[in-house]
Amino acid sequence: MYQADNELEDVLIKHGFIETTSEEDKLKGKKSFKLSKNSRKEIYFDYINIKVENSAKGMDSTTRMNEKELKFLLLYFKLKTNDFKEFSTNGTFNFAKVEERLVRLYQELEDLKRFNVQKLRQNKISRILHIYESIII
Repeated sequence: MYQADNELEDVLIKHGFIETTSEEDKLKGKKSFKLSKNSRKEIYFDYINIKVENSAKGMDSTTRMNEKELKFLLLYFKLKTNDFKEFSTNGTFNFAKVEERLVRLYQELEDLKRFNVQKLRQNKISRILHIYESIII
């Protein structure tokens, strides 16, 4: 299980995140991480809470996550906005919805390949699933 601590921080750094914590938050023991300094998407350690935030939209939070949920979180940050809309039409992140939608994408890809239709759709789903499968914690 992962929680808002040094172990999770190390995983985030390994996956290209940078710490963007303000001086004020550092004094309070909070931390924030982004893939780039100017990114709107952010992982915020608010004491024991792990918040997934986007300056334009509401997000999800948890106090602990397993490896699968951590992969969902990393997928959210690694996918382009247009690709993540496969999980949420308004671009918001939710652990349960990502898991549910991944199951559906695997099934949809299987069906599309079986009937050999919608090659562009197949390519998009394949790209998304490849990114997900390539995430190694």
